[in-house]
Amino acid sequence: MCENRTNRGCVEWTEIGERVREARLGAGLSQAELAAEIGLDRTMVMKIERGARRLDALELARLAEALSVSIGYFLDARPAVVSRRSSLPLDDTGTNSGRAESRLEAALFEWLRDVRQLVDLGQLPPLDVVIFPGKVDGLPAAREAASWLREHLDLGTRPIDTMMSVCERAGQFLLVTELTGDGASLTDDGLAVAVVNSAADPGRRRATAAHELGHLVLGDEYSTDLGVAASREERERAIGAFAAELLLPVAVITDGCETRAWPANI
Repeated sequence: MCENRTNRGCVEWTEIGERVREARLGAGLSQAELAAEIGLDRTMVMKIERGARRLDALELARLAEALSVSIGYFLDARPAVVSRRSSLPLDDTGTNSGRAESRLEAALFEWLRDVRQLVDLGQLPPLDVVIFPGKVDGLPAAREAASWLREHLDLGTRPIDTMMSVCERAGQFLLVTELTGDGASLTDDGLAVAVVNSAADPGRRRATAAHELGHLVLGDEYSTDLGVAASREERERAIGAFAAELLLPVAVITDGCETRAWPANI
């Protein structure tokens, strides 16, 4: 049953209210400011965020415009975000960290929606996701996975020209856009997407793209052999090792050192 729910994928009104709250905080607006934007009393916004007041289509459209998101942001079923380069929770204090995380997720969900629509319309080909077949139980295995991906994509040890191409060949649609965080990624029903901040310097953009690709290739953080017992920090270190090896294989550094003629007194 879908009591007290919308007819768009059985999303509860309480969940829609929470999404309104997240988007409002992400936009840096108070309840009173949002109420003024959409022509409602502040008490009505409070009720909307609690899920105690239903919304009609016009009100949803006004909210979406005021908060710079699509109507689908409120109504569409939402998959779990595998990775986000922001770890602090969203709260009502209006902190920059809370705003950044909310806007980051909004951009990711919007990108997922756009890609899914383009795939459904036949404008984008569906991509086969590449998953490392081995066990990932630590940093050496994570680096091995990066070497395996390079071999799988026939990259050898040569420099990567563009991470966007590598991500697509591995099954992940990557969008470089203006964000308030570094990047984020998720996989939903076989469709893998990631977003990276266009305002970051080129090196950081490449590192973030490689990191988000690592979450895809190694499997999400709860399905790898690192296991749920491993801390988030340990899992992130493994993904970081994957990204570093993917961008600059250790073999390249080792070979370079062996062929260099060092002075005898060094």
